[in-house]
Amino acid sequence: VAVATRHRLQSNSNVLVAWLAGTDSLTGLVNQGIGIAVGLTRIFSDGPFCSLEKASTIALIGRFFLSLGNLALISIDRYISIKHPLRYTNIVTKQRIKTGLCLAWVFGLLVIIQELTMAVVDSGTDLYFLYMKVIHSILSIPALVAIVVISYTYCYIFSESRRHKKRLQTEQLPEEEAKRLKKESKAANTLTLILATLVITYIPGIVIMFFTGYSEDNLELRILSVMWSWVATFRLLGCFCNPIIFFWRVKKLRQAILEI
Repeated sequence: VAVATRHRLQSNSNVLVAWLAGTDSLTGLVNQGIGIAVGLTRIFSDGPFCSLEKASTIALIGRFFLSLGNLALISIDRYISIKHPLRYTNIVTKQRIKTGLCLAWVFGLLVIIQELTMAVVDSGTDLYFLYMKVIHSILSIPALVAIVVISYTYCYIFSESRRHKKRLQTEQLPEEEAKRLKKESKAANTLTLILATLVITYIPGIVIMFFTGYSEDNLELRILSVMWSWVATFRLLGCFCNPIIFFWRVKKLRQAILEI
């Protein structure tokens, strides 16, 4: 809302942050609501609650890919702004931002459609388990690619941030360049916090997707349910942390939100 209603905040970077905030908001409204319904049903009823369980899984997986795509776009945006500061406005255009966001959301929606298809298929056949393993293997690949891209861009940003700090300490730079370097350094520190949250909250889910995709033995339903409950908890924790980090680190966003 702050980015949409404040023209001064509508930079490419803030637009990407706003879309990430939208994804996190959907998680709070949809995933959390379904998760509470599943928890209450487990406590007060013996079942059946298969439909709620499937809805919770579908919402969680869809949110995972949407959020990961947004985070990859944010890291690429920061990478280009530091590597090519003079060409940044020519490379990162509004149209390319829209294209990247559309691709991320289309892929996320395709994942949700695929999960909905699996939900209505008979799950008692060997073909279903084979299909599930193949799909989980396929879906884990773009997730890992996104994390590799984020990790690579972060390593570059981190090294450049350290170099900028040394320059600020040892050289007498023009005031305008010093401000730019300080701004980039702060953005790099913000990305560090976001990526630390990403590692803590996303890696368990990817590991389990790989395990269920490549393991020859099917886990007991009870064990798998407990594992996915922990995965859901970690991913929801990531959605909780992202807004707090951006609110804390980005002064202009914080001021606009407080004004609202």
